[in-house]
Amino acid sequence: MDSDESYIDRERIVNDDFLVPNEYFCPICHCLLWKPVSCSSCQNLFCCKCIQKCLEINPTTCPFRCTPFEINRAPPHIQSIVGRLRIRCRNTSFGCTQILSYDSLEQHEHVACIFRTKRCTTCEELVLVNQIDEHQLLCQPTVLKCNWCECAVERTLFESHSQACLEQMLSRLLPQLRDTENGVNNTTATGEITTGRNLLLAWYQRSMEEIANPPTISLPGLQRVFESRQVALIHQELLQLVRDICLILITIYVYAP
Repeated sequence: MDSDESYIDRERIVNDDFLVPNEYFCPICHCLLWKPVSCSSCQNLFCCKCIQKCLEINPTTCPFRCTPFEINRAPPHIQSIVGRLRIRCRNTSFGCTQILSYDSLEQHEHVACIFRTKRCTTCEELVLVNQIDEHQLLCQPTVLKCNWCECAVERTLFESHSQACLEQMLSRLLPQLRDTENGVNNTTATGEITTGRNLLLAWYQRSMEEIANPPTISLPGLQRVFESRQVALIHQELLQLVRDICLILITIYVYAP
């Protein structure tokens, strides 16, 4: 199972014998370990694909800060225990009633299940495979609200729009900052700083507020977790860039002697 719909939460586990201990749940996705691996130093367990995603960001450090980080196969008893679990098909909400062993789950969900789904590239919703063509004829795209210009933007265009929006805001801000530079020591009769400085400080404050409030996707289900995280990460990276730019400009224009 390689898609984001594959994560197995506790509700999908049909367990008559014992409560599955927390150690059998990945500390990254918080779902049942899938194709588990372990850290050679701390022995903590992870889903193989979860730790691979982490290593794309930090290839030398374990999520528990073990350095250097080396992946080992999970101990045999771990695979033996999860292999005995019975799990509901991920397509239960679409009509599938099958309960399968851990080891047969992947084959069923990707090949045998008659309720297999496919993600619509327009609206990002899961749709039955045999209905996807009909769905796409009537589908409307998922939209996100840009926190800078407050426009509604299709999700597939959100990253490029955010970059363009940032460039436009900087292009409007920088001319006013140049005016401020020319009169950096000028103040009003009441001692207030110049308009350009006020604008910069206000924009910096707004960027801090926006970093703490990324856009959200109002779509149900555990399968949406990683898509939502991806959008939030794009948003955070852009706004972190704004923060860094603002700090540099504040140092130059606001606190200059």
